[in-house]
Amino acid sequence: MMDRVLQSVLLLGLGSSLACAISNVMRGIALRGWNEPVMGALAGLALHPAFIAGKTQLLGRSRRASPRGVWLYAGLGLCTIAAQKCLIGSMGYMPIWSG
Repeated sequence: MMDRVLQSVLLLGLGSSLACAISNVMRGIALRGWNEPVMGALAGLALHPAFIAGKTQLLGRSRRASPRGVWLYAGLGLCTIAAQKCLIGSMGYMPIWSG
């Protein structure tokens, strides 16, 4: 039983690392064709509501939530978007293998 758990954890870790590496290469290749990290980050922000679960209850849940928690969530979201923008912008200066 323990061997199966360790094997699944190892496969999950390797799969996550591979997905992260592939996404960075794809971002780098995409940046060569469209060098707009700010617009890319804003496009991701705009598309986020389309892919979250429970869209219909979102407004009601946010009204019932703690105001401090909502501000913290929004602030951390903005920090995440800023970090993503910096990462994408820095990829313009990194050599990316594209086949």
